[in-house]
Amino acid sequence: MRLAALEALKTRYEQLKHVLHAWEDHVKEYALLCSQFSNRSDELLKSALERVETAHRQFLKGRDEWKRLIQRPSFILSFSS
Repeated sequence: MRLAALEALKTRYEQLKHVLHAWEDHVKEYALLCSQFSNRSDELLKSALERVETAHRQFLKGRDEWKRLIQRPSFILSFSS
């Protein structure tokens, strides 16, 4: 049971890291588009900004799930068995 709990924790952490990297990539893309296209392509910038915001929301959701997971007494107690 302890090993399964540890594996679940590692899997969730890897998922959270993946979402964080996706968010970072979208932010970089948006910044690049802002510097290259300025006012020429508002629709393109809006689309990129929406991806940034979506990735940010996904990261925050994953982070909150991570916090809840590691704060659960039953989860923490499974490591002491």
